[in-house]
Amino acid sequence: MLKKILPVVVLAALIALAWAVTNNPPEVNRQHKKPQATMTVNTLSLQVENYQIKVRRTGQVQASLMSQLVSQANGQIVWVSDSFTTGASFKSGDFLIQLDDSEYRNEVAIQQAALTEALQALEEENAQVEQALRAWKISGRSGEPNDRVKRVPQLKAAQAKVKSAQASLRRANENLQKTKIKAPFDGKIVSTNANLGQYINSGSLLAQLISDQPPELRIAINQRELNYIDLPIDGRPGAMIQLLQTDNYFNNKQSGITGRITHVETGVNAATQQLIALAQLDSHVALLPGQYVQSEIIGRELQGVLVIPNNAIYQGSYVYLVIDGVLQRRNITLGWQDENNTVIDSGLNAGEQLVVTPLGQITSGTPVKTQQLANQSRKAVGQVETPADKARQQETEA
Repeated sequence: MLKKILPVVVLAALIALAWAVTNNPPEVNRQHKKPQATMTVNTLSLQVENYQIKVRRTGQVQASLMSQLVSQANGQIVWVSDSFTTGASFKSGDFLIQLDDSEYRNEVAIQQAALTEALQALEEENAQVEQALRAWKISGRSGEPNDRVKRVPQLKAAQAKVKSAQASLRRANENLQKTKIKAPFDGKIVSTNANLGQYINSGSLLAQLISDQPPELRIAINQRELNYIDLPIDGRPGAMIQLLQTDNYFNNKQSGITGRITHVETGVNAATQQLIALAQLDSHVALLPGQYVQSEIIGRELQGVLVIPNNAIYQGSYVYLVIDGVLQRRNITLGWQDENNTVIDSGLNAGEQLVVTPLGQITSGTPVKTQQLANQSRKAVGQVETPADKARQQETEA
């Protein structure tokens, strides 16, 4: 009996097991594992700030006043000053050259004699006028004598001759003074074109002079920079400039020399697209005309802008941000840009995490670990501190 029932029981058990397996399949965990970050990047939290525009330029020094010393008289040079030599200094009014003045002295004597004669003729004419008036009264004629009786034409002619003689004598004395050639201002002699014993004519070039006034700096400004720099137009003051310290030209005391743009040329150069500006320095410096120096133009201060380091920008058009743990490429529009930083016109927002670690070929969506800079200032990222910056910092701390 048991042998007959056992197959039935086994079959029923197998059917029950099959039903249980069919109706209760094993659960499969189909959740994808989140990719693991394989690299760590430094980020900078973007912040709105005010940014001072500074434009570095190489400027050429030139004298604020350069002039030619020209003779206004003819004659042989009979004396020259020790100051009349290349590189020598002089003061305004210093006697530099004496021309032979014998002919001019003779002319003064001649004109003095002519004036004496004219004065004597005027005196005689005045006497004749008085005599004519007395004769008129003695004649008993009524009424006022006419101009002819009073010798008015003769008197005016005599007076005119006196004035002419006085003018001739004054001109002769002025010509005599022109034989003494004097310095027109304080300055130095750049070069000389005459020497002792040489005969010169009026209009001859004697020397090239430069003034001792503080020199000017000639600076070329690119067209794209014009909107960020104050120019002396329509009565507005020009931008300040500062000379930068260099091993060749300056010591620590001279590195703080400042000035201001005082005038510009009439227009932008069509070939170079640059505007030439001239800056007047505030004090004397040990520079020679023609010398090149480094300068920094203090431009306008931009208010409430986002500024990022240049080394975070790729191909001049995009940056990388970290958003929710992955890299995201973002196109940007550049505004002002200098050697270290760029002002962003559009594409970024305050508070976003900018990647400042140099990246190679990498795609958006790559998971990364982030490490914010200890110093959140962009100046910690590729910012070059200049001697001028250090000097300003020391002044602030003092």
